[in-house]
Amino acid sequence: MHRRYRPYSPVTCLLLKQRWDKVVFESNMKKIRAAKAVIDNRAPIVNHHVYIKLKKHEYETEREKVIIRDNQELYRKMYHIMRTRGRIDHINTSLRYRKSENATKHKNELIRVAKENSAILKRLSEHEPNYNHKQDLMDYLESEYYLKKISRYPPPKRPALIPFHLGPKKMKYGPKTRNKRYKN
Repeated sequence: MHRRYRPYSPVTCLLLKQRWDKVVFESNMKKIRAAKAVIDNRAPIVNHHVYIKLKKHEYETEREKVIIRDNQELYRKMYHIMRTRGRIDHINTSLRYRKSENATKHKNELIRVAKENSAILKRLSEHEPNYNHKQDLMDYLESEYYLKKISRYPPPKRPALIPFHLGPKKMKYGPKTRNKRYKN
């Protein structure tokens, strides 16, 4: 068996080299069989700065202070209402909220502007529009006719601009022409 054994390094005695390699191989296999699977299933290291958010805690304490202050203010108001039989003081004596001296003048001005606006609206709604699309089409075709007459090169061909209510026989294409489209 040792004659067929081919070691990786040159040796003088193949039999001894085979035995040594076998011993090393078996010890490695024993270590592999004895090895246990090692999985780290412990909890990760806790970083307190991740879980304890100091800024959030600070905002919450500020919010609690605001709530406590508002509750105390409401308690004082409720106590005042219960002590004075619930009468409400709704008169504001502050100079900031007193009535304007020009309130009546301002109100009259608004009424005048509203009347003027309604009169303008009435005049606009009674007026008829003066747009005549037939005349505009005729003017366009006439100007196109004159453009064709004075231009050096003929204009590019375009689709006809004949409305449906006017047939091709009723349409004039120039001041004195009839049924002659783009002809000189």
